[in-house]
Amino acid sequence: MLSHNSNNILAKISVAAKTALTSSQNVELRRYIGTGPSIRARVRLALAVGFFIAVPALFVGVLRTEKVLQRTVSLIGHDDYLKSILGVRIAIKELDLALWAFFSDHEFERGQNALIASEHVVQRITHIVRGRPHDIDIGPPAFLEGLATRLQSLTERAVANRSSIAPPRLGIIALYKELNMLEERVLVLSQQERKLALASLSTVGRDQLILFLILMFAMPIFAIFVPGWVVGPLRRLRQITSKIEQGELKEIAIRGRDEVAILTRSLKSYFVQQEALEQKKSSKIFEMRNILRSVLGRVEEPVFIIDSNLNINYTNEAAACLIGLAAHQIEGKVISDCMFCPAIKKAMEKAFDGDAHDGPFPVKLEVADGRIFDIEAKLGVVRNRDGEVSRAVLVLHERQVIIEDNHEENIAYPG
Repeated sequence: MLSHNSNNILAKISVAAKTALTSSQNVELRRYIGTGPSIRARVRLALAVGFFIAVPALFVGVLRTEKVLQRTVSLIGHDDYLKSILGVRIAIKELDLALWAFFSDHEFERGQNALIASEHVVQRITHIVRGRPHDIDIGPPAFLEGLATRLQSLTERAVANRSSIAPPRLGIIALYKELNMLEERVLVLSQQERKLALASLSTVGRDQLILFLILMFAMPIFAIFVPGWVVGPLRRLRQITSKIEQGELKEIAIRGRDEVAILTRSLKSYFVQQEALEQKKSSKIFEMRNILRSVLGRVEEPVFIIDSNLNINYTNEAAACLIGLAAHQIEGKVISDCMFCPAIKKAMEKAFDGDAHDGPFPVKLEVADGRIFDIEAKLGVVRNRDGEVSRAVLVLHERQVIIEDNHEENIAYPG
């Protein structure tokens, strides 16, 4: 009785185990354990580990570096503003020299130079007022512009009245004084920004050194173990590729249920179907080729099938009789090597360019043995799936044959 109960319990356990193993989740788990993680799972795990290691790099590279960038932009702005102040100094010096030149000799041209220099000073002052950084104080509103405008009016009065240049020179001294004070304030702020930028750079350098030490210990793991673990299925794929290149399709071993195994099954099935399809295509092409030769061989007119390189792919017996060579000696040659006819050559070149000649056209051709024919030619084209002209069909219609002694007779083609 006890043994019977034990057997019932084991049977129930086995049924439960089978049910659990056949569920979708457990099937995936069993595949995972049996064949290892798929390529997608391997890459996801590697990327997750790399992301958690790269978080400090993101923090240092984005947040800390942003502060350095702000300090650097501010420092560059102060340096550019100092250059603008230097430009104002140069403009004032040019005005001072122009006033002294006008004082030494009251010429009209020198007076105009002084006026132009004063206008230049006003423009420079306006530029530094409008382009000042937000943290620089240049005094009361319109103060510097007022000094520059006053200097310009004093210069215009001195030039117009040819009076003393002392009033404009006093204006120059006052403007110089304000510029010196402004330059000192900018230099102080520039030094502060430089110190803050250097402090930010040192902080970033320290953090980068810590990150480098972390990466130095993590790199051997990623360089040695992770690549081999991730590309393990790809090595199997390379072996499969080698088998395919050697044509050993039947010897491809299919192991596991990961992406490589699925791809291997699909490729093997595809190649088997492709091989059967190629055999059917080959037999069909061979049959159609024989049909084409049989049909064209019964045509009494000479027929040439020509490719885009103007090589003769096929001729019938009538064409062979016309040229005076066997058909197998003509096929594969350039058409100009078998017969000389510029009109046919030009018409075929136009046909392959998409401008086929409609209807028959008279031509005169000469074959290798010296015979000359005055006949009609008709040209057709064969297009591929892309609509491009792949072959041209040249058909020659019988007309008159010109014998070497220029005697014309209406005779048929040889054969």
